[in-house]
Amino acid sequence: DYAFENCAKITEIYLPATLNSLGNNPFAGCIALANFTVDAQNRTYSAKDGVLLDKGMLELLIYPSSSTNEIFEMPDSVTKIAAGAFAGSQLKTIVLSNDLTSIPAGTFKNSALLKNVTISLKSRGILVALDDFGTGFSSLSSLKLLPVDILKIDRSLICDICTSPTSY
Repeated sequence: DYAFENCAKITEIYLPATLNSLGNNPFAGCIALANFTVDAQNRTYSAKDGVLLDKGMLELLIYPSSSTNEIFEMPDSVTKIAAGAFAGSQLKTIVLSNDLTSIPAGTFKNSALLKNVTISLKSRGILVALDDFGTGFSSLSSLKLLPVDILKIDRSLICDICTSPTSY
């Protein structure tokens, strides 16, 4: 447990084929950690794009806190995230897998830059539509932040746009 706790200068971790258990929070406080590499013969762990996963890529174990990526799209195979997996990350956007079943407490602890968490429906051919835009507190500037494929503007927003000078 806590095998490399607070090893602030470690930037990369290589897991050999013989390693089959990491214990609890083995890399807690490794603030410079940017990449995981796993031997292809390892029967317990795997890595994709520098992220540590279980061998079947069903559980995301650790996202390296100093990865320079601002956006991370979780592999579609991931159904579980380990507690604290993204703690301290520098991510601004994360796209969760469609089959994710839960997000444990502390998953994004100290991820101060994280602004956008979305679910990737597009990989399944599902489009996102926003209906009745223009009612309530709608804002055109908020559209830039939303992953919307179809926008349906409410009639009340445009019905007098050509005839009334106060409508635009």
